[in-house]
Amino acid sequence: MNEPSAFRFRLSSLPSAAADKALLDCGRAYLENALENPALYRLMFGPALAKSKGSRPQAARHAGNDARAVLVDIIVRGARSGVFAIAADDPLSVEKAAFFSWSLVHGLAMALLDGFLQAELTIDDIVEQIETVLLKGLLPRQTRLKRSTARLKLTSE
Repeated sequence: MNEPSAFRFRLSSLPSAAADKALLDCGRAYLENALENPALYRLMFGPALAKSKGSRPQAARHAGNDARAVLVDIIVRGARSGVFAIAADDPLSVEKAAFFSWSLVHGLAMALLDGFLQAELTIDDIVEQIETVLLKGLLPRQTRLKRSTARLKLTSE
């Protein structure tokens, strides 16, 4: 299976998962793909294609649109189910959530590829931090408070 197909295969399993889990799994798939295929990842996001405003190769546009559609679907499902604190029918809210979710994971992938991580962390460690930073920020306030309270009870027992 070539690299783009492997990434599409990873993304194909996400729509059936709960939105919060699917969002984390999407981030994991993105990071793993970048780390397993650094040359392809750098080509996809490097200056050679980025400078070709509007004239990116059709295959690159198609792959990017497919991956983005998976992310947007996860965000919308999470909003509709009440898992995420955004309005599913507000395109700007959905766009912002998708863009900031992608940019967090994309920045992490670039930093990892460029060797900026000074500690020994696994993908699991990184995804756990994504959950802390990103996913908790998307949760409705009441859900965040309930989860914080539940964790406090667990640590005090």
